[in-house]
Formats: sequence, structure tokens, C-alpha cells
Amino acid sequence: MRNRFGQRMMLRRPGEVLVLVVGAIAIALIVAMSFMVGAEPVHSHARLAVSQAQARLYAESAVDHVVMQSLASPGWFGELVEGVWEGEMDMDGATVGLRVELPDESGELAMFPNPSFEQATGSLSNPLFSPPMSGTVGGWSLKRTALAATGLTVPRIGVRSSFGATDGGREAYITFVAALLGSGAFSVESDDELDPETVYSVAVDIGATNLLVLEDSAWFEVYAGSTLIVSTREAAVLLDLGALGEVLTEATDALVGAFYPAVLVRTLLDSSSCEVELRFTTDSAPPPGKLRIELHAESLGVLSEVTFDNVRVTRGEQPFEITARASVANVSHEVTATVCRDWLGGCRIIGWSEP
Repeated sequence: MRNRFGQRMMLRRPGEVLVLVVGAIAIALIVAMSFMVGAEPVHSHARLAVSQAQARLYAESAVDHVVMQSLASPGWFGELVEGVWEGEMDMDGATVGLRVELPDESGELAMFPNPSFEQATGSLSNPLFSPPMSGTVGGWSLKRTALAATGLTVPRIGVRSSFGATDGGREAYITFVAALLGSGAFSVESDDELDPETVYSVAVDIGATNLLVLEDSAWFEVYAGSTLIVSTREAAVLLDLGALGEVLTEATDALVGAFYPAVLVRTLLDSSSCEVELRFTTDSAPPPGKLRIELHAESLGVLSEVTFDNVRVTRGEQPFEITARASVANVSHEVTATVCRDWLGGCRIIGWSEP
């Protein structure tokens, strides 16, 4: 057939259009199915990522919960089996398993040699000329200074029997008879070294006569080897005076090896003596070396005296580990936190691992 211009026209047979339409639909379905098949792994990965994030969030939240509970109530862990506590928590329908590994109970370390000066009595001699300025008594090293090194002006220093001793029947003493500018010191070394991230308490009973300001004239310091760790002169003062309550004064910065400024607690024993306790928390890498304590006194006037007795060291709570394992939709996540507590009532996470 030709049109009016004489051109040949092609006539379509019935059904050809239907075949074309069906073919186009089939191609469209194939393309759509390929997109659906490709999108399924994406959705699966997305669901997995959400479950993993939820599990991690629940595990971390459980660790925070245990830390807060341990601060609010130290006995919250209940019964322990060989230092391990285990339990479960339900967090928005997710089950979180908990495991807390606590260290050995705190207690006194191996004592300093002759901590209450009971092994021997003695003193540095006081000849008129060239008196000795150092020596040892009962395992303690003694030393003294004076503006004029004569038998009349050097401080008297030694160990004696005394009814005023706070532990046993003997005490160390430093007496300033006529030494306007003089000092004395006792020192002794322990076989123990400081552990990292650990709470310590060092306490000494100190007495004084004819001294108006005890804290300015008598003090002690703690060393690891040759490194000064803490000193009662570099501590925040926490007064424990019963009805007067507790007063915390501004502290200097922490010294080498201590995470926080040390806390100093004075507890009155009687009208002329008190227990002076120095509390501190070591940092992650305290200096190596044996623990040493030095007891110091200096003269603020004539006819004054300082006594020392009952030196002791106590190790407080050591770091403990909290492990939390949360499961969400067959996905689990585990975290382990190492936690350290301190004398100020605080708590900090010093280690974190996620296998």
C-alpha cells in the first residue's frame, strides 16, 4: 500500500505491539529485581551495624553503672568467689553479662624496720666541740644541723623510753635547747616499692612541746628511691576534729609519681600530740626504688621538742577490672575497663580494651 505521496507503507500485524509491551515490562522487571538483590546485602549490613552499635553502647553503659554503684556502695558486689563477682543487667531488653575482678584486700605492707622505735634506745652524743651530726639508732638514720655546731647549740636527737609513747614504751625525739636555727631528721627504708595506680596511707604520731605551730615545725616525706613522692608540706589539709567537721584547703600540684595532690589528715590524740596521716594515689608509673620515709623537725624557738612514734604504711584499694558483654540480635560486644579509686572518693578508668 502506498500513501498519497506514492511512498510504500508497512502494515503492522495484530499482536506485534503486545509483544513489544510485554518485552519492555520483562526488561523493567529484570532491572528492578537486580536492584532489589543488590540492595539486600546493604540492608543486612545496616542492620548488623545498628546491632553492633547498640551492643557496644549497652556494654559501655553497664561499665559506667558498675563504677557508680561501687562508689555509692562499696559492698554492692555482694558475695565474691575468689575475688570475682558475676551478674547480669537488663538494659532496654538487652542482656548484659558482668564480671568484676577485685584485688586482694587492702592492708598494711611489710612494716618499716623498727616502726615504733622499740628495738633500742640511744642518741647522738653532744661533746662541747665537734659533736657528731649523723648516726644510727635501732635501724633508723639520724642527722641534725645547727647554725653553730657545738655541744650547747646542736639539737638533741635520739630514741628514749617514755610514758607518753603512743605505741609501746619508746619514742623518737628532737629537742632544741638553744638552737635558734637547727633541724633534725630520722629516716628508714622499707623493702617494698610503690605499686602503680594504688592508694596509700602513711601515718605517724607526732607530739610537740612549746611549739605554737606544729605543722610548720614538724613534717614527713615519702620517697621512692631518691625521688620525692609526697610530703605533708605539699598536701591538701583535711582536718578531722570531730564536731568541727572536715575542712579541705587548697593543695599544691601533685608531685612526681602521685596522680592527685596528697591529702593530709590530722587527728588529735591528746593536748600535745596528734596522728598525722598522708594519703595519696600513685600514678601509672611511680618511680622505682624502695619506699623510704623521712621524719623532720626544725626549731622555731629555744626549749622546744618534737616526738615521733608509730610509723605505719597501709595500701588501700588497688585497681580492679570490670568486664561487660552485651548481646543484641545475635550480635555481642565485650569491653573491659580497669578502674582505680582514690582517697578523695573519686574513681577513674585507667585502662580500656575491646577484643
